Amino acid sequence: HGPVVLTGHVLGKNLDAGTFRLLTDGWRIVQVHTSNHTTFLIQGVPDPGLDDLRLGDRVWVGGARTDQNKVAAQFVVKPPDAARALRGEIQAKIGTTLIVATPGGPISLLTNAETHFFVPGRPDASLADFTRGDHILAAGFPTPVDDTLLGFAVVKVGP
Repeated sequence: HGPVVLTGHVLGKNLDAGTFRLLTDGWRIVQVHTSNHTTFLIQGVPDPGLDDLRLGDRVWVGGARTDQNKVAAQFVVKPPDAARALRGEIQAKIGTTLIVATPGGPISLLTNAETHFFVPGRPDASLADFTRGDHILAAGFPTPVDDTLLGFAVVKVGP
């Protein structure tokens, strides 16, 4: 019980029940319950929903664990194929840029009005909800500058 962020692939869905099965990166199967309060983010899809998820899609799910293998989804993000995913700790916030320490070295994540922010348990998250020391999962598009990405989605996974 409590906030959780899971990453994995869609195994199947039941539109009538508003659920889908997620095979997590940790090889667990979790039942994800969606509702009209769940925010879906899929690039290029206006007003996306459960019906827009496909078998095998890679997704990030944030919400509340209702029991060991069930999650009530606050948000479901499908990172774009062209985006690079990263996981790390925010080292600094300079204006609207997050400097993120990753296993492969620091990455500058540029954010703007098109960047989507998600914090489990907090609707309407924004850049202001992110600070040095936060652990994040992000998807960003490559830029002409090395080790710099334009942020598509940023998810807080821990303090």
